[in-house]
Amino acid sequence: MKTTSVHKLALGWPIVVLIVLALSCWGCGPKQNQPSSPAASERSPVSESIPTTNPEPATTEPPTESAQTPGDETIPAADTPPDNPEAPAEHTDKVLNVFENTFEKEVLQARHPVIVEFGATYCMPCYIVRPVLDELAKEYAGRLKFVSADIEVNPRLASKFGVTYIPMLVVIENGEETQRFGFANEQQLHQVVAEIAASAD
Repeated sequence: MKTTSVHKLALGWPIVVLIVLALSCWGCGPKQNQPSSPAASERSPVSESIPTTNPEPATTEPPTESAQTPGDETIPAADTPPDNPEAPAEHTDKVLNVFENTFEKEVLQARHPVIVEFGATYCMPCYIVRPVLDELAKEYAGRLKFVSADIEVNPRLASKFGVTYIPMLVVIENGEETQRFGFANEQQLHQVVAEIAASAD
């Protein structure tokens, strides 16, 4: 009886070993490509190739432009004296704006009689007389010269000529004042200018 039990135990031992080996090797086959973590599976391949740097904020300022384009010329404003006055304009059909640094060339050295209108931007009668002077400048172009001087921009000229009212018109011939008068009306101004032109011919 004992011999039969030992014989059966000896026959079952290899089977037990095989079962243990089979269980220990379970899952030893080749591993499938599985994501290591949900975060890794959701990561975009594009995001891995881009460095994570903070981009610079975009500026909202427009591109700066050059103050002066090629070919442009700087023209002084009517109330700004030019830095380098040029030669006097003898034959002109318009009223010229003169300044303290251009008065000598444009007025005192002129070859024709010059009618200087002293005025100011706040003077309403000056706005009335100016279109009349523009018409006279065209009518007597080449015979008489008409210029305008703002007393606020040219205080020394106003002081030199003793301007006490505006508009004041001063006639300059050969660098000397010959007469002065105020503006009453358009007809009076045409008559006085006609007399000046007649005496200068």
